Amino acid sequence: MTTLFDRLQFNFDTTKFGTSLDLPEESLNTLESMATDIELSDWQLNDMANNDVISTNYYVNPVANVCNSITANLSNLVASIYTISSPNSETTNLLNSAMNCIIQLDRFKSHTDNISGVSETTGSQTIPSYLTAINTGQVLITLLNKTDGIANSLPAYGSLTSLFVADDLMSNNTTIGANCQTFISSVSGNTTSLSTTTITNIKNRIEVFNTFVYGRWSHDWTFYENSVKLMDDYTKISNLSNIGSTQTYLLENYIGTEKIKTDLSNNNIVIAVTEPEEVPAPPSYYEYFNQF
Repeated sequence: MTTLFDRLQFNFDTTKFGTSLDLPEESLNTLESMATDIELSDWQLNDMANNDVISTNYYVNPVANVCNSITANLSNLVASIYTISSPNSETTNLLNSAMNCIIQLDRFKSHTDNISGVSETTGSQTIPSYLTAINTGQVLITLLNKTDGIANSLPAYGSLTSLFVADDLMSNNTTIGANCQTFISSVSGNTTSLSTTTITNIKNRIEVFNTFVYGRWSHDWTFYENSVKLMDDYTKISNLSNIGSTQTYLLENYIGTEKIKTDLSNNNIVIAVTEPEEVPAPPSYYEYFNQF
């Protein structure tokens, strides 16, 4: 069986390290106690040893297939329009709407790859990934339960809503696919037999879907960015809870605004302000060593 160390491909004569290779008993005891903190199942060890830790081995994007299907339908529509050498304004508008929707779907697909764990991205302060969204959400669950009484997983799911709209996407795919086929079937002899009203209706339906897709991924980004900012604010404001006499003295006499002085006083969460005691100067080098 391949081990984790085998994966490192070590190749050297270890005798050249001499006795420095051996750890003292104290270090061995520390290693033994620390090893209990590492909990990995056999399948996890095997995947690591075989260099097979790949996101797509563990995660799938639940809306990937339907996104690809809608994109294919719109791409076929675009290709059909391009066969018309002199399209009217309604057909040109339909072309632009279809192309814009393809771009929006690509953004949506990329977003859902990120938040489903399929993508290897690490996320950022403004763009969620699976791990950053879940980790931030789990902390928010505790905070918002305390402050707002929320006792569910909503704070964790708020950045992941795009993963839960497969039914909406499939319904739209059925409608858009049928509309695209209607237009494609109407093209003959370098023109379309559809009325301008029908073409406009197809365009409007695509634009409604485009707005829906944009609304979902932009919501997730906004929720995540606001979550990160809220956690940052929580960290900052927590530094003003249960403060000691030194901080209280500084805030009351030197660095505190009138707002923070009033807030702290009204909330009654600080220790009474006291003048710091005078600290005697440390002994000189000569005085220190002459004590012995």
